[in-house]
Amino acid sequence: MAPIDSRAFLNVDKDAPRWKLSDEVVIARNKEGQNIVRAMTWDELEYKDYILKFTLSVFGSQPDTGFALYIGLHGSIQSRAERKSEMDDDDKVKNAVQLGAVYVALRFANKTGTGKYNGNTWDTHFTPPAQDASKNPSYTPSSSATSFVDSNQIYLLGFSAGGDAVYRLSTNLAGRFAATHMSAGHPGDVQFDNLANTPICLQVGDEDSAFDHNTCTVDSAFTLDALALRHPGYYAHDCYVYVARPNAWAHNSWSAAESGLTRGPILTDLHTWRVDPERGQLSQRTMNTNAIDWVSQHIRNPLPRKVVWNLRSRPARDMELDPNWPSKRLFYWLYLHKDTDSSTTFEATFDAESNSFFLNRKDAPAELGFLLSETMVDFSREVNVYLRGDGKKKQLFGTYKVSVNEEIKKQTLDARGDDKLVYAAAIRFTEKTEQKNGTPKKWVEAEVADTLFTD
Repeated sequence: MAPIDSRAFLNVDKDAPRWKLSDEVVIARNKEGQNIVRAMTWDELEYKDYILKFTLSVFGSQPDTGFALYIGLHGSIQSRAERKSEMDDDDKVKNAVQLGAVYVALRFANKTGTGKYNGNTWDTHFTPPAQDASKNPSYTPSSSATSFVDSNQIYLLGFSAGGDAVYRLSTNLAGRFAATHMSAGHPGDVQFDNLANTPICLQVGDEDSAFDHNTCTVDSAFTLDALALRHPGYYAHDCYVYVARPNAWAHNSWSAAESGLTRGPILTDLHTWRVDPERGQLSQRTMNTNAIDWVSQHIRNPLPRKVVWNLRSRPARDMELDPNWPSKRLFYWLYLHKDTDSSTTFEATFDAESNSFFLNRKDAPAELGFLLSETMVDFSREVNVYLRGDGKKKQLFGTYKVSVNEEIKKQTLDARGDDKLVYAAAIRFTEKTEQKNGTPKKWVEAEVADTLFTD
């Protein structure tokens, strides 16, 4: 999906207003008590010596649950701030975005006065400052600034270099998005394990061969196919490969998908196309391929029953600040109480009926913990923790009595700024050591945590 073209960005000077609190954009309430929010056309955020410019459009009044939020990431040549606004871009998006929604089109995070990040690179949206901004997927400096957004309806969409970023941010911050949409990007070394509960749609033109966009997109879909087969009911995804072109440039031939084009011809036999593109083009169908329509089908479940967490896919963080940045250490209801450079993948489930957590491995990792809420398990009953080697036979590791811990609630809110990812208790594995006959003996136990982190 191509976000709003960079022509929608205006020049920002020293007198530009700063985005602060939601009260500053709420101008009235209707008779039902809903917020009526003005549509802001441009703004900027400051982080250290970086500036993140963006446009923001609001459609309709605030629903009771909060606005749905759509974040659009531009391509690497769509970033020149001097371009002027052309309203037809916004009009096209209005045809797709539902009422009661906010659309944010981001410009790359630029280093003030130096142009170090010039917006023309493939990683323009996940340079260190851009990833710092993405701690909160609404790209605002505090959770209070987005109190009118429903955190279960945050959608990420990007085209070209923005598509590269969708691959990266979708996997690094999978627990924050309801669904994501990638157009004409390249996955690089991204691994897709973390997308078990984050639906993703991939689209590309069949002749978009620059940097192997077309074949890499299809190969990514095949990887997701394999994950979905291994985990039935998870890894929801689609892949649309377009064959019709309104213009001659293959890379941009289908970029109107987000701006009103609702039906288009796509390939249906991607396995044949991958081996023999000419023969693969014989099998086509026409269907709704609108990017915003696709992601809008999905609402985030903040408490999925199963979580798959590949530690290789975690957000980067500017090491000048906090090397143990909390958001890097929490993923849905799993967390690292002690940071680690491990590249392992955790697969865990919880079961409300049996009041149990299951970790699908033979050994207990000393750095891992479970976050608990009263909607997940019954705090009046003991909570069971099982190891399940090879996913076959479960082994009881221990039973634990938990209670509401206000410090854990505060820490989990502070870590992600999301009131739907707040937990009231934690159980963590921890390594124990004792000297026996002059030789240190080590083993792993589990305990109810009184605070989130141990380092």
